[in-house]
Amino acid sequence: NQIARNRALVAIDQLRKTHPHHRVVVATHGLVLALVLEHYTERPANEWLKTMGSPAIHQLTFDAGGKKSHEQLL
Repeated sequence: NQIARNRALVAIDQLRKTHPHHRVVVATHGLVLALVLEHYTERPANEWLKTMGSPAIHQLTFDAGGKKSHEQLL
């Protein structure tokens, strides 16, 4: 799980650097999504997995200072 989470976080960081001030859509499997959400929201991945529907759509927003916000859209 740590390897998958780290790979996803590196990819997200690269997308943020490559496409600043743009919306980017990322598709992944539920477990990877739960691990990423755990990192950014500090809510445990197993809690995300228990409540996550399929499909699940989540929005992470980062401001210029790197502050993040999360919203579950579906």
